[in-house]
Amino acid sequence: MNRVIDLDDAACVLAAMRASWTDGRMRFGPTTWRDERDEFAEGPFEERRSPVADPFSLGVQLFGPDGDQVGGVVLFRGGWADVWVLADGRIEDASVDVATVGEVRVLLENLLGTLARS
Repeated sequence: MNRVIDLDDAACVLAAMRASWTDGRMRFGPTTWRDERDEFAEGPFEERRSPVADPFSLGVQLFGPDGDQVGGVVLFRGGWADVWVLADGRIEDASVDVATVGEVRVLLENLLGTLARS
C-alpha cells in the first residue's frame, strides 16, 4: 500500500487535540494501531506504538458523558479515513480521502464539532 499519510505525524496531531479538548461532554478513547502484518485482523489492536513495526492504520473512538461510544475514526496510511458518528439516533459513516496531516486535523475537528452539536 502506498504511504500517503505518516501515521506517527497523525498521532501527534491526535495527541495535541486530545490534550486541548476541554468539552467535558466527550472523551477520547485510547489511540489504537494496526500493523501491516495484521492488515486484515479484527483485533485486538495495539494501544502502544512500540510493538507496531510497520503501521497500517491508526484509530480513535470517542465516548459521550454516559460512556457510550458516539464516534470514531480510523486513518489508513494509504490516504483515507473511515469515520462514523452517532447523531440524532442514527449512525452516519463515510470513507474520506486525506492527503496531508493538515487534512487529518480538519477531519478530526469536524468530527468533534459534529458530536458537540449532537
